[in-house]
Amino acid sequence: MALGFVSARQYAERLAVFLGDPDVDGQVLDTLIKMKASNYTREVNLLLHSDKTWIRRLAKKYLDRYSKS
Repeated sequence: MALGFVSARQYAERLAVFLGDPDVDGQVLDTLIKMKASNYTREVNLLLHSDKTWIRRLAKKYLDRYSKS
């Protein structure tokens, strides 16, 4: 939560490695969205298949915003 600001974007790479951790993946994704960190579409794409609805919604939001169309 302390990193959920655009000015903390420099830490996005360190945070993104936790997108694969099912204990914190949703919180990490939410923080990346708040950071406006756009380089993790491949990793976030995997979260579209999460068993948690709120994480799938965040993944869709992220991909709608940052995936190259």
